[in-house]
Amino acid sequence: DLVRSRGLGDVYKRQLFAGDALTVLHDATRGSLREIDRIATSALREATRLDKKKVERDTITWATGNIVGHEE
Repeated sequence: DLVRSRGLGDVYKRQLFAGDALTVLHDATRGSLREIDRIATSALREATRLDKKKVERDTITWATGNIVGHEE
């Protein structure tokens, strides 16, 4: 099994995003996979920086503003 061979154990089973954060992410991106990837990656980095176990709604909102703010 690839997951076991890389030593990831149960990490792949853990939910990284809160349910309401996923709703905000979907609404902000209108389902665009490229935008989901960009915002989710930014939010994951921010959550890691803040030592959070899960990406919450406020972090997705922050990442959305951060991504959109850099495009203008």
